[in-house]
Amino acid sequence: MRDMIDKKLVFRIAEVGFSLSLDDLVEIREAGAGVLDRSAADPEMGLLGLISYRDEAIHAINVRQRLGLPAPESFESAYVVVNGSDGVWALPVDKVEGIFPADQFRVCEVPLLLRMHSALPYQTIQVWHREPLVGFEPLALEQVGAAR
Repeated sequence: MRDMIDKKLVFRIAEVGFSLSLDDLVEIREAGAGVLDRSAADPEMGLLGLISYRDEAIHAINVRQRLGLPAPESFESAYVVVNGSDGVWALPVDKVEGIFPADQFRVCEVPLLLRMHSALPYQTIQVWHREPLVGFEPLALEQVGAAR
């Protein structure tokens, strides 16, 4: 388990790169046919539906909607399960790049001028291999759009 300390997950949604601290990561799930139960979807709340997680069903959050990213043709992709304020929830991602040592990332705060004009669901940009990634913060994202 010590090997996982100080590492980050890199994933993509709508070609935007994100990094997530492994402290917030619970599980990465490959999606299969029928995994997302859309009967519990609530577009106004940003909920895509429910996915089965161990012995329960958890919310799949429409991160694209909350971040203003284009909708995909299908949400049947991989799911990243993260720790939230009231338990775990999942977000569909287009691609998981992998898990990398934290020392490969240079953390930069989002400039105050950009933060002043809108409530951003992140506070950092993380440069990884010369590419800026959004520092994904599950608790901050819960506050955008609608509460979980």
